[in-house]
Amino acid sequence: GEVQNFYKGEDFYLYELIPWNYGNPVYQERIQPLLHYRQCNILEMGAGIGSLCIALAYAGNKVTYCDIADTLCRFAKQRFDDRGLNIPILQSLSGLRDIDIVVANDFFEHIHKDALPSLLKEISSVLNDGGFIYHRSNWGQQDIFPMHYDHSEYFNKMATDVGLAARANGDLVKGGHSNGAQIGIPINGPMEDEIFYSLMAMHKPVG
Repeated sequence: GEVQNFYKGEDFYLYELIPWNYGNPVYQERIQPLLHYRQCNILEMGAGIGSLCIALAYAGNKVTYCDIADTLCRFAKQRFDDRGLNIPILQSLSGLRDIDIVVANDFFEHIHKDALPSLLKEISSVLNDGGFIYHRSNWGQQDIFPMHYDHSEYFNKMATDVGLAARANGDLVKGGHSNGAQIGIPINGPMEDEIFYSLMAMHKPVG
């Protein structure tokens, strides 16, 4: 569609994503809960310049990058190569399986309503049972971001139709039960072991 072709063909996003990834506290707050995961198979959709992929790989996860923009893919590959990181770069989900977490921050609002059902079904098909989609989507601000679609009224219903259950924090779990944590809870500063394990139910980060 027109929106997909726009994002695929333009490189302006490259210059917007650098300050967004490294100078914006909203972005940092959104990704912070993910940085506690270890030894997971994680796919990032709309992965941009690859900043989160790099951080997740450094944390000890198996990471896959996916974006439709050729310029962003080339830029991200250079960043991965410079760091010696083996992060596959994809422009479709064809053949992908056994994913524990799909990250889709600031992603779904760029997808046309007509394309959402098939995309959600495809994402669900790559997830393991109990795996989940971690998404933070901006359905509003069309006055500032006219390229954003507002899917707020039907998004969760579309997800439910393909076997994804919405959690209270907005994450979408395949099969309705997640072996991971409800990670939409920012964690700041040190945390006692018993609180950490009871809250997060995952491996404690090294250090």
